[in-house]
Amino acid sequence: MTKTWTEVWFFRTEMYHFLASCLLELIHEENKEVLTQNFWHNFPIEPANPQQEEGLEKLIACASKLEKRGTKDALQKIAFEYTELFIGAGKPKAPPNESFYYSNKMALFDKKHWK
Repeated sequence: MTKTWTEVWFFRTEMYHFLASCLLELIHEENKEVLTQNFWHNFPIEPANPQQEEGLEKLIACASKLEKRGTKDALQKIAFEYTELFIGAGKPKAPPNESFYYSNKMALFDKKHWK
């Protein structure tokens, strides 16, 4: 496990960049390796703290469940989840432009800001 703040921030930068890239579009057949436990076991960046290690363990557990489904079924499941979260039938559950600090008083692109 890494110990310096430089290593922690490097890990976070690389991990968040990778995860953000994954959220830009659906995972397709040519990128199916991210659905495997092996991909996450061999992830080239070592977790910098227990929380990141726990997150990586959750990704490995998720990949294990997806591997049991088979590639075609796993890709369909991911497409469904992606659509539900980011595109939605109606309002998506996690719109990409929603404010991180959402509350009833303030939200990014809230109607009260359009006036």
